[in-house]
Amino acid sequence: MGGMRIRYVLIGAALVVAAFGVACSDDDDGEPTPGSATDLPATVGATVSVPSPAVTVVATADADVTPGPPIKIELLADPQELACDGEAASTVTARVLDSDGVPVADGTDVTFSVQALGTADPINATTGDGEATTSVVALGEDVGVVVNVTSGDAAASIRIDCL
Repeated sequence: MGGMRIRYVLIGAALVVAAFGVACSDDDDGEPTPGSATDLPATVGATVSVPSPAVTVVATADADVTPGPPIKIELLADPQELACDGEAASTVTARVLDSDGVPVADGTDVTFSVQALGTADPINATTGDGEATTSVVALGEDVGVVVNVTSGDAAASIRIDCL
């Protein structure tokens, strides 16, 4: 999943502030005033406040934004707690984002490793829609396992506890 670039113009005399933090105004010459381009995640929800019914906002979206390198990793373990019997597994999903919060490009390398007694399979994965997953099995009773994840310069950890 890539990002989107939103471009908008105002027609009429007013100030518009969108939920994605961009503002522009018309200089009252009857010509539209272009707004700045803003990179956003592919799913865009915005609220536009228009103080005058004489104002029209025209927006276009280009889905051609290329995601940047990995900067942040968000982790989810499902389940977060499991029987540490060497058989029960937890799926760890890494959501890898660039500096704009946009999921990184498909095929970005992600490395999973475990601390203490446990395994991760696969250890090396690549992203699809900004996500990569591994299956983690805890081998030591009552110890739990910490999963470390890296991608580029980004790193994060999550703990899976024993029941």
